[in-house]
Amino acid sequence: MMKCSTFLFLSIYISLSSFATSANDKFFDSTIIKIHVLNRESGILELRCPGGTKIVRFINGKTTLSLSLNDVYEMRLLTKQKPKDWEDISIIKFLGEPSTISITFSLINEVPTGVVITGSKSQTEKEHWERENSDILEARENNWNAFQELKKVSDSTLYRIKENVLGAEFDSIFNIIGHRVGQYVQAHPSSFFSSYLLYHYHKRIQADSLALYYSKLSYFVKEGNFAVAVFDYLFTLDNNGFREEQSFGNLPALKTATNLFDFSFIDENKKTVELHRFKGKPTLLFFWATWCAGCHKEADKIKELIHLFKNDSINFLSISIDKSFEIFKKSNKKINLPCITLVDLRNELRYFYHFLYVPKIILVDATGKIIYDDDFENNSTSLKLILKNTLEQYYQKNANKKYDNIMFISLN
Repeated sequence: MMKCSTFLFLSIYISLSSFATSANDKFFDSTIIKIHVLNRESGILELRCPGGTKIVRFINGKTTLSLSLNDVYEMRLLTKQKPKDWEDISIIKFLGEPSTISITFSLINEVPTGVVITGSKSQTEKEHWERENSDILEARENNWNAFQELKKVSDSTLYRIKENVLGAEFDSIFNIIGHRVGQYVQAHPSSFFSSYLLYHYHKRIQADSLALYYSKLSYFVKEGNFAVAVFDYLFTLDNNGFREEQSFGNLPALKTATNLFDFSFIDENKKTVELHRFKGKPTLLFFWATWCAGCHKEADKIKELIHLFKNDSINFLSISIDKSFEIFKKSNKKINLPCITLVDLRNELRYFYHFLYVPKIILVDATGKIIYDDDFENNSTSLKLILKNTLEQYYQKNANKKYDNIMFISLN
């Protein structure tokens, strides 16, 4: 195939955790990404980012992309359309930030080689840290490969013995990594790469150590994407004392709120809605975000529930956790339900109810007490029965309406 007719599929993926949101909107800055494929003449570039997707053709091996970033993000450059997973050797991982970033590489059998990335301070720090810690990172890689080979062992007794040995080695490796991460963070509290390290290894570091390392980050770094994700993780853990240590200066409602009805949020028109107006009836909350694919899938089930119980004494609230009103308003992926939609910009209810991921549903009774708390692991029929029982109890207690049996419609 001639070079001029060869088209290479590339994709830059901006990695955003469903739970990595910032407490405050930050200034969006310009990011320029220059890509030079040394041994390819032309191809197609796909840029996936918050708010949409851009398709760009590169000519003579080069292209320049422009986007707006307000933070540091982990990004991935794919050299084939469907890699087997996010660890595929065809993927170039790097940290993007508001700057001019250059990426140069060659392709040998669709695998990038000789990759050089410049212009991103965070990426430079990442490469330096990986060189300094190549010994333990190589041990981690070898341990992972050994676990993959273990799957081929058919003898159950031998399998268990090797699994225990590799498991102990795994724990030892991550204890060392966690220690080295902590050393780096404490020595570089103003580095956004420090927050990336904490986020990248947060589930492998003991909670008390993680909280200590997080506390060392500078105020400005704590406002960033990765640090906020670590905060969310620590805050939702049980019995680690982290919640009690937070002052919540910018989230005063969390200091005094006792239930749902003590909060207020803006609606789609940016008008403040005080939730005490819903007190006195059972209330179902559906949490989602424009970037959450699973939320869109589950929204249809909520829509049918709203229709099913539309004549009954129950409130339905749709709550977006998008990190800025502008992103929420401009996105073409808003979830439109036939009920009031609110925007929890500061994630107050996520912190109040201690959950990380969306989609999420929470049902409270007329006083704000939680009746049902689920992340859609149960089926929709169970939720319908719970709503039916909740309403039966509500009507019996209030004696203000005779409850008629509802014809249940399958949501499957």
